[in-house]
Amino acid sequence: MTTPYYTSKDGEDLLAFLEKSQDYKENIAMYKMNMMKYALRFDKKNGSQDLDKIIDYAQRCKSYIDSADNKTKVVINNE
Repeated sequence: MTTPYYTSKDGEDLLAFLEKSQDYKENIAMYKMNMMKYALRFDKKNGSQDLDKIIDYAQRCKSYIDSADNKTKVVINNE
């Protein structure tokens, strides 16, 4: 993976913070939205840099899904 795109003063990257702040479904939606954003614009804006970001987001999403903490997380469905 590349260096985190955004980090706080204490060195935590934005995605790690959001993973702790949101529930499972929200985190998956965040990763999907970012992958879609870069997939739709790569040929019009940043080319291979945007393709690298898609790969980064996909790898982070897979790591998030595969982590043990998330397999036991209870998700409340408010729908």
